[in-house]
Amino acid sequence: GETQESMIDLATELSDGTLETEDAAGALGALAEQGVDTEEELAALTETSDAIADATGESATTIAEDLGPAMAAVGDDIEDMDQVADGVVTTINETNLEFNDFARTVERSREELTDMGLSTDETAALMGEFAEETGLSGRELRREFSSELEDADGDLAEFAESTGTNIETQEDLRDALEDSEGATDEYSEVVDENTSLMDDLRVGFQD
Repeated sequence: GETQESMIDLATELSDGTLETEDAAGALGALAEQGVDTEEELAALTETSDAIADATGESATTIAEDLGPAMAAVGDDIEDMDQVADGVVTTINETNLEFNDFARTVERSREELTDMGLSTDETAALMGEFAEETGLSGRELRREFSSELEDADGDLAEFAESTGTNIETQEDLRDALEDSEGATDEYSEVVDENTSLMDDLRVGFQD
């Protein structure tokens, strides 16, 4: 593992216009607690957490703290965070699903999701579809989605029939996710551009 001093150095090194040193340090700490122990992996996953954070309006610390355990709940490795990022980002941006509700639900329904054989990003696509279909949000969304998963007993087609969602097979989920490729870069670049624009304005005012 990394020493406290080297973690502070790494946090300082990783911080930029959209990632405060404090947020970088929080993300690094959360990742280290989840067993990420090389500087290279810590840096890469903090940068991924920051990109997802920029793209969803969260902090890198929140993403690192909550997405890792959600991934672990359905058997995904935290090292593959960049693989699930686009699916999660698309769902958060294009539906009324909040990141916090998504992460909590995945942990709560780990058994049912594992029975269905769903990965983190597939779960995001399914939950987003359910949120759109039902118009639910917050606690009610978490409760109803978990309840429907239980009733479906590991059967995606059963879930679709009961809830009215269009996703009946894993293939439907893969199709939904294909459309989301590149979403993290796309959404986080908008934030980066706005940040550098604000910086330019700030410098302009100071001159």
